[in-house]
Amino acid sequence: MPKLHLFITGILISCIFPVIFSHHALAQSIGFDRQIGETQTAQGHLILGIDFYLTDELDSAIQEFRQAQQHWPEYANTHWNLGVGLAKLGNLKGAVNK
Repeated sequence: MPKLHLFITGILISCIFPVIFSHHALAQSIGFDRQIGETQTAQGHLILGIDFYLTDELDSAIQEFRQAQQHWPEYANTHWNLGVGLAKLGNLKGAVNK
């Protein structure tokens, strides 16, 4: 009887875990998303960049926005804020490219 329980447990684990870890939303909600640390770091740089922008420290703000982009390139807010910062500095060509 104990061997049967181990066998059933093994079957359940081998069938359920791949489903959980292959589905992105489930993996993220469980905390196994590899990029969670990167996105949190990107958000931290973005918040710091916005603080610098609001105090007219544009060079520091742009640097923070670029660091946020390196950590999470798909994060649209980093592109938007970098473009706004570059435009405020007068670099319209750079703003349009970002």
